[in-house]
Amino acid sequence: MEIGYGKRPPFTLGVEEEFQLVDRESGELVSRFDEVEEEVGHGVVQPELLQSVLEVATHVHTSVPEAIEESRELRRKVLEAAAESDTLVVSAGTHPFSRYEHQQVTEQERYLDLIDRMRWVAEREVIFGLHVTSA
Repeated sequence: MEIGYGKRPPFTLGVEEEFQLVDRESGELVSRFDEVEEEVGHGVVQPELLQSVLEVATHVHTSVPEAIEESRELRRKVLEAAAESDTLVVSAGTHPFSRYEHQQVTEQERYLDLIDRMRWVAEREVIFGLHVTSA
């Protein structure tokens, strides 16, 4: 049996977080992705299926502390940008009371096609995730 300890390149990891965009007064999900993206700058955030969802993703890192530090910086930027439109950025798996029927779909071919193909399932996808990938 061949053992290759120390011969492989070190692992890498990246972090993606999906956040809720919530109105400061009502607590409802709000379709303000475009406003937050404009404030924070293009390329810092990515759209998702619904306009009430905002995604940030770190670069590929070779250590956990590096990935955590970049995640913190991305969160800070997003929080400051969202505050300009009285929007809170919330991290939770789902929203406790906002209805899927009130969410606006992102007007991109990818998402419109997804809605067209998956209908009922895609329309009700008011969920938010945290993804940590390593290689």
